[in-house]
Amino acid sequence: IVKYNEEADQLEPFILEANTEELAPVLSLGHAPFIATALKQHKPAGINPDTAADCPEVQTFLNTSGYTCLFALPLVARSKSLGLIAFLSFRPKTYPVEDVNLAQVVANQAAIALQNAQLYKETDQQLKLRLSELRGLQKVNKELNSTLVLDNILRMVVEEAVRATSAGIGNVTLYDS
Repeated sequence: IVKYNEEADQLEPFILEANTEELAPVLSLGHAPFIATALKQHKPAGINPDTAADCPEVQTFLNTSGYTCLFALPLVARSKSLGLIAFLSFRPKTYPVEDVNLAQVVANQAAIALQNAQLYKETDQQLKLRLSELRGLQKVNKELNSTLVLDNILRMVVEEAVRATSAGIGNVTLYDS
């Protein structure tokens, strides 16, 4: 399984290839138009010895790895391509419609799982940030309730504001009218 990096317009390793310790190769979509089409049109794509010449990068991969055929299914969730799941064969092969349909169901489930994992990670990061902010507010609140020394209160407010915003420095300036 490889993930799609929209900004770089390339596929990047995501999961180790089965039965190996190697990551899938990084693949620029500019050199693999059939994969770009699969990702952008959300449709399966296949390549065999007859069509490999159209994709030099894929042909090189097939030649060096010993595979002769590649069949790729896009991982699509909420109308967005997240990556591909690819099946490789050492001998020329045509995939029956039933196999393609079953593989697409697996790809759809994998896409949903990947998207859920990404959403969980983002939510977890946001919760950690929010929790840190709340701790800072609690610290400031505690200081406000425990002292009436203005310098201590201002120092605590600046420290927590700098920490919460990841600023390099903070400053409080009082205006004496």
